[in-house]
Amino acid sequence: MALLFLTYGLTDRIDIGVELPLVHSDLSGGSIARVVPFTNLTPHFFGTAANPSLNAGSSIDGTATGIGDVGARVR
Repeated sequence: MALLFLTYGLTDRIDIGVELPLVHSDLSGGSIARVVPFTNLTPHFFGTAANPSLNAGSSIDGTATGIGDVGARVR
């Protein structure tokens, strides 16, 4: 995270300021699912009817960079 800020004095007693945060985030995760049937013929499965499967897995990786909550002040 980086923070860019600017302060400007309007008069000897009044200042205005703005803060602009730059934020970077990473995400990675995964899951595994399994159907455990009570009988040999189960209507629940992953995949297609022609190619049924009782196991499935998924994973994701992502990243994002952007501007966070901008702040302003008058003092």
